[in-house]
Amino acid sequence: MKQKGFSLTEVVVAVVVLAIIGLFSAPKMMQMQREARINTLEAFVGAFHATNEVVMTKAKIQGVEKEPLAKLSDHDIYIRMGSLALDDFNVVNAMEIDGFNLANMGSTETPSLLVYLGKEKSLQQIRDSGCFVNIHRPFTAFDVEGIVAMDELKVSKFYNYC
Repeated sequence: MKQKGFSLTEVVVAVVVLAIIGLFSAPKMMQMQREARINTLEAFVGAFHATNEVVMTKAKIQGVEKEPLAKLSDHDIYIRMGSLALDDFNVVNAMEIDGFNLANMGSTETPSLLVYLGKEKSLQQIRDSGCFVNIHRPFTAFDVEGIVAMDELKVSKFYNYC
């Protein structure tokens, strides 16, 4: 009577072939995941700049675009000296951030916002992850009457370990 099934040799050959396929395809899959994370963060940066332009157009219409801090009427969105105010609450109100996490860093003089993917993390964990974007203003000048000038928004990208 003939038995149905695979011989031990056939099973070993199949496992070896699958291992070889996995050995060559795993790095490509990892690279695809890395590229997807980077592209997602890049898309956020583009969407942030577009949102900033729309918000600043509304601010110009209302005549508050150069104010040290102003709230747009009919919106819960703040602008600060020519751009969207950099804090997580404000950015969440201005744009859709599904899938992204935001963390405030910096001070009033040098506002900074970290944008990263995944679960919520501490600032140190975000830095250690090596996969985030920092939107910031490097310098703000003050005098006795308040804010005199602010640098343009800068975007620093940290994609070392995405």
